[in-house]
Amino acid sequence: MGVNQEAVLAKLIGLESEQSAPQPEPEAEPEPQPEAAPEPETTVPDGQVLVPVNQIGASAYLSRYLGGPIGNGEFKAQGGLNAQPHIETAEERACSVIGYDLTYIAKRQDPIVSVNQGARYNAKSQRMVRQAKPGDVFTFSNVRVQCDGDSASRRVNSLVFFIR
Repeated sequence: MGVNQEAVLAKLIGLESEQSAPQPEPEAEPEPQPEAAPEPETTVPDGQVLVPVNQIGASAYLSRYLGGPIGNGEFKAQGGLNAQPHIETAEERACSVIGYDLTYIAKRQDPIVSVNQGARYNAKSQRMVRQAKPGDVFTFSNVRVQCDGDSASRRVNSLVFFIR
C-alpha cells in the first residue's frame, strides 16, 4: 500500500489541519522499465548521425606523421601505419589498423594502388615504397581502424605524403 507523499509532507510542515478530510491515495505508479540499449548509430531528421559515447575516436599515423612533406629516407624506413586513440582514458585502450589502400603517384606515370590488410605493408606496397623519390606522392586512403571495445572497424583519416 502506497503512502500519499503530499499528505505526509503537508502534515509535516503544518499545512494540513485536523479537520481536513483524508486525501485519497494516488494509484501506484508503475516501476520504471530499463530502457533498451540504443542502436549504435541513429539518423535524426536533419541528417546528422548520433554516435555512442563509448566509441573512442582514433587517427592513423605513419610513424608520428599525419601527412605532408617527408624525407625520402624517413618515408622508406616505415613499415606501415599505426593507430592512436584521440583521448586517453583511465583504462588503456589500444587501436589497430585493419587495412588501407596505398597509392603511389610518380611524376608522369599512372598511379599504382596496393590494398593492404593489417597495419604492415604487403609485398607490393614494400616494392612501391622502395621506389620512392623526391617529387613522388603517396596516399593512404580507406584506412580502417578498430579500437578495444568496438564491435566493428571504422574509417578514419586519409594521409598524403610528398616525398622530398
